[in-house]
Amino acid sequence: MVLKSFCILTIFTQHIITTMKHRNQTRKEELANAISHGLGVLFCIIAMPIVLAITYDSNDLSTFYSVAAFAIGMFLVYSCSTFYHFVQKEKSKNLLKIADHISIYFLIAGTYTPLMIKYLPSETAFIFLTTMWTVVFLGMFFKIFFINRFEWLSVVLYLIMGWMIVFVIKPLIDTVPLEVFWWILSGGLSYTIGVYFYVKSYKLYFHTIWHGFVLLGTILHFIAIYKSL
Repeated sequence: MVLKSFCILTIFTQHIITTMKHRNQTRKEELANAISHGLGVLFCIIAMPIVLAITYDSNDLSTFYSVAAFAIGMFLVYSCSTFYHFVQKEKSKNLLKIADHISIYFLIAGTYTPLMIKYLPSETAFIFLTTMWTVVFLGMFFKIFFINRFEWLSVVLYLIMGWMIVFVIKPLIDTVPLEVFWWILSGGLSYTIGVYFYVKSYKLYFHTIWHGFVLLGTILHFIAIYKSL
């Protein structure tokens, strides 16, 4: 059943990517894209010390390091994205594009890590997160050694990572407080709605709108993690 779902997801994603209209962003659009995720960098600078200080004071190292993974993933995504959209030299832009795509793996896994450690039994959390971070390094491998090939695979891996939660939904329902659950769900919906604008990035400033939904999703998930501490 899982293999069948993976095949369907792969075919569906390939179809979306191959049928997407592509257009280089204008200089003004790229500036707007850089500013939108520059705000994400600013949010990271303000928000990261808050959660890191709380977890450090708790003397719970597993929680501290798991929240640090989220903070690092968050900072990587917004800093890489900001520089990628701001820089115009083709060679630098291509390298930053790879870094930008790799950082997404770290944000997804980093978001999951503190929540799974908090709400799942230790053995289940270990298996889940080992699988999750294996996918991260698999994605990195393909991005670094197969540049500009298997573009569809990245999106498939992003989606698989995002939906891995279905495998542990029952124990999470039993342990996650309702308030935290709604913050998590709201963040997921923000990312999902934003995909519509990403797919239509050929329209003027739609990519910037996509950035807005991504930033909103991150903020909502930050609140979920903060409420869990």
